[in-house]
Amino acid sequence: MQYEGVDHHGWLRDVFVVWVFEVRITERGVTRLNDGNADTFDASVAFVFLTDIHVKGQDFDALRGRLVAGAVHSALEAQVPVVLLVGGDIAYSGTAAQYEIFENFVNEFRGELARRNLDFRGVILTPGNHDCDFSQQPKSVRAALQLAASSQTHFDPDIAEELVSVQDAFRTYSERASLSMTRISSLQSRCTLQVGENASITIDIINSAWASSLDEQPGKMVLPVPQLEPPSESGVAFAVMHHPPNWFEPWNQRALLRWLDEHFDGVFLGHEHQRESVERVRREVDAQLLMIFGPAFHEANAIDEGFSVHCLDLKQKMARSSDFSWKGEYYSRVPRSGVELPIGNSARKNGQLRFSKSFEEFLNDPGIPFKHGKVSRQLKLDDLYVLPDLRSAMQSGGGATVEDIVDRTDVLLRLSRCETALISAVEQAGKTSLAKYLTRDILRRGEVPLYLDAGKLPSSFHGEITAWINTCIAEQFPEDCREKVEQAIPSKRVALLDNIHQLPGGHDGLSRVLERLRNHHSRIIGFTGEFSAVAGIVEDLSSGRSNVWRDAELFEIPPTSHKLRSEIIRRWVALGDGGSYSESKLEARCRQLKKFVDEVFSRNIIPRYPVYVLLILQQLELASDANSIVANGSHGYLFEELITRTVDDRVKSFKIEIVFAVLSALARKLSKEPGESLSSEEFRDFFDEFLSGRKVHIDFDLFTKEVTGAQILLVYGGAVRFRHNYYYFYFLALSISSDRKRGDGGGVLDELVSYIHTERSANVLTFLAHLGHDEGVIERVCKHADTIFEGLDEAEISEGSKLLARFRTVAERSVLFDGRPSDVSDHLAQRADEFDRGRGGASEQFTDDPGNVSAAFKTIQILGQVIRSRAGNLDGELKKKAVTACSRLARRLMKLIFELVDNHGAEIAHQMSGALEEVLAMDPERARQLANRLLAMLISQLTLASVARVSSAVGSTELRPLVNEMRQLKKGVTEGLFWLGASILADKDFPVAAVDKFLHETKEGEVLPRIVVRELVKRRFYLSPPEPSIKRKYCDLLGLEIRYIPHGRKGLEGLSYRG
Repeated sequence: MQYEGVDHHGWLRDVFVVWVFEVRITERGVTRLNDGNADTFDASVAFVFLTDIHVKGQDFDALRGRLVAGAVHSALEAQVPVVLLVGGDIAYSGTAAQYEIFENFVNEFRGELARRNLDFRGVILTPGNHDCDFSQQPKSVRAALQLAASSQTHFDPDIAEELVSVQDAFRTYSERASLSMTRISSLQSRCTLQVGENASITIDIINSAWASSLDEQPGKMVLPVPQLEPPSESGVAFAVMHHPPNWFEPWNQRALLRWLDEHFDGVFLGHEHQRESVERVRREVDAQLLMIFGPAFHEANAIDEGFSVHCLDLKQKMARSSDFSWKGEYYSRVPRSGVELPIGNSARKNGQLRFSKSFEEFLNDPGIPFKHGKVSRQLKLDDLYVLPDLRSAMQSGGGATVEDIVDRTDVLLRLSRCETALISAVEQAGKTSLAKYLTRDILRRGEVPLYLDAGKLPSSFHGEITAWINTCIAEQFPEDCREKVEQAIPSKRVALLDNIHQLPGGHDGLSRVLERLRNHHSRIIGFTGEFSAVAGIVEDLSSGRSNVWRDAELFEIPPTSHKLRSEIIRRWVALGDGGSYSESKLEARCRQLKKFVDEVFSRNIIPRYPVYVLLILQQLELASDANSIVANGSHGYLFEELITRTVDDRVKSFKIEIVFAVLSALARKLSKEPGESLSSEEFRDFFDEFLSGRKVHIDFDLFTKEVTGAQILLVYGGAVRFRHNYYYFYFLALSISSDRKRGDGGGVLDELVSYIHTERSANVLTFLAHLGHDEGVIERVCKHADTIFEGLDEAEISEGSKLLARFRTVAERSVLFDGRPSDVSDHLAQRADEFDRGRGGASEQFTDDPGNVSAAFKTIQILGQVIRSRAGNLDGELKKKAVTACSRLARRLMKLIFELVDNHGAEIAHQMSGALEEVLAMDPERARQLANRLLAMLISQLTLASVARVSSAVGSTELRPLVNEMRQLKKGVTEGLFWLGASILADKDFPVAAVDKFLHETKEGEVLPRIVVRELVKRRFYLSPPEPSIKRKYCDLLGLEIRYIPHGRKGLEGLSYRG
């Protein structure tokens, strides 16, 4: 059938070819699981600190281990590895039988953690005075040994071994039960835990009870500090010792504290049965030592029995501590526990190559003061940053050509192999954040980085360059290690040159800077914005100048991939999690947020870079009804808040009403210009005209400076325009809104509706509805909807089932992926990335379709957004009118598809099978079957898209009464499918009764409705995972194959140990 002289047959054939290609790309992505994806919590570990347990006999209840595990589970914010850290006095009198009882306690603890899906990694044991079996050594002999060991000048290791022989039962149990230890001496053992990929924790066990006695007194003990071996300066280091320092002789106490101050980030202590966490500061060596004192875990008549949990985040260098007290039947969290304390003792790094505090703060500054509603402290770059993918390019005679995508898991390795690399990025794409991350990573890898901001170089004269480099060294490194930096051999030095596009002196200035850096650095990584690396090289080649980047590898930061978005969102959600949600619930929240972010990006009004993902998440977090905004897709509210906050925070010299008035008038002016921009002269003329008409005074230069500094306007190449579409579309809608309030603007609204398939019209209409013109928008869009495919009848889905019977050779499988929630999300995100790359970044809309298909989908989308976001403002009858228009339009669209396939499907399948035979050398019969199968899949997918758009239009909990009423008014299976879909996608609880009723009433030959329901259920199960019994039931009923994704991360095995 032909309409308006259009070749629908040709359009369907082209769509089919593109769609087949996309399916093949997607299927290729299935086999390329990326096992190197970084885990959000891969640099954290939880220590459960128990001390003074005093196991005497059967009076100690080993089953209490289960209660401890339950309390630990309540304290953890994430699925982090758990280590049981025991601070001494495990036994009451150091006998083997007492350790066997304690081992039963550990087994109960381990078993309960496993039942709660927590990862228990083992025990670290420390001896105390009660772990000495003094019956094994005559009292007189021990007294003589203690006297010999009390010398300040001489230490005899043989005497020490004799003294610790009373701990033989402890030592036997510890060697069997503890994590892998290195025994340094009778006084000290060491365990090193590797956490994640780049972080480690050293735990030193200090045997303070080596010379204990039954009647020991505070201030009388001795610990030979010179015999203790300090840990390495890398990683985090904690000591565990039973006796606090005040139990040692005064001269010995001072030496012990000095040793702890200079070599450890913290120390766990017991013995005194007092719970306390304090930070000890010793200013002369810049020491900050965290001291954690534990209460008795089990003690008759004790005032306070309990333990503590310390979750160490090695990325953030923070320890979150929670204390628990025994209440006779359970453990209760101690009020005011759960505080965060910093980890990091600067004294440990004295003499070690390190950054200055001010430069470390700069490197951890995200550049924008992000706020998280559930985090009181200021957010750091470490909280938010995820390494991006890079797009590499190859230099050639014509400039450069794009080569491939470097996955973010390979970025560090790829850059480490480049002698010279140039990374370009558009504004706000994250180039400086990448430069900061690389600067810190290079130092961690044992090289000497130097970060240079080219925008701060006064001039490109040789003397200025030298002074600039010397200033950077002085600012970035403490005085005690500057000579190490200056004298480091070139092979160990790496220069990171940021903001090259701001470097003074142009091409010649850059040549001088690079020449100087190459003399002293084996590697240079450059970062440039605005002008891409490719454009700069083309300019050099075309002008005949030498190419200063002649040997460089070229990279660009591309827009965020789906996997990158997922990881950023996961980090954000984890920041605000108080430990009250399971991993599956957290991941479900991440998936819902990603769906919202993807919808925002699909409107092409905001750049697809990490900073904008974070800005969207921040606005949602700060909104009072964030859940409703996410569920209803209230983009208008989100962007209005974002724009208002930007103007309020960054345009300080003018009232917000004035700024909005100027920008609204400017947007209206630009909408009438061919390139939607003005020359600098035209912009000044516009500004003067605005001032004259409004009779106000505004400083032109100051206004321009502030709105460009706020990145609302862009002045570039002599032209002025809005930097991002969301500013332009919002202010254009604001201008039209003002006209309509004055009784004008109706003609403009009609024009917008007639071009609803374009991004500008669709977005401006959405903003207009948000600004209070929802009724006018709905009335006009409904009227427009009735004109699309006006000559077609409304389809019944049974027609599609008959077509499937013609073309489908086998029942297509549909897969619901299962496994660790984050693994499933990442797998599907990777498939989506493969899909996007296969399309070459093409838009999701059919921009050239002659049958108004994209206009139909866009019309339903706009009506749905307005209905959901303005649910409380719109009259009920108007909402019914809108959803009726959506359903009728969707059915006419389905009719178009069914008729096109009915009339031309065989011809298209024949052409496609011929292509498969020719290109892939496929057997003719197999090619024919595959072409028919793909055509059947196309029918299913376009029908699903039509139904899902209508279902989403009313898919919110606020609209359940409307959905229920439409369900009562339904006529036939097709309309019922729309409203069932809305319930599947939006009801709080899965609509078991409604789905069962629909499946029961669907006739046996009605294949297509079941396929649509199956895919909608699959989408629901992904976004809101149901109870396992519900998932199994409907997977069986609908033919959903559950495919398990095994958990495994290349090189990131969580937590491992080395002795």
